[in-house]
Amino acid sequence: MLESIDALIATIAVVLVLSLVVQAIQQILKQLLCMKSAYMERELVMMFLDDEQIKEFIKPLKHQTPVW
Repeated sequence: MLESIDALIATIAVVLVLSLVVQAIQQILKQLLCMKSAYMERELVMMFLDDEQIKEFIKPLKHQTPVW
């Protein structure tokens, strides 16, 4: 009886650890994709602006800190 309870506890512990690892990987991928999409959006906007509009567009971006 105790052996089966020990096996059940060990299985639950392994599943919880794997779940935490998967969540961490998902969070890292989410942050990478968010940064990549923000970069793509910025580049697309800048492609269609003239020089004066680009200067106004870049001013607030200089004060932003990168999300890591």
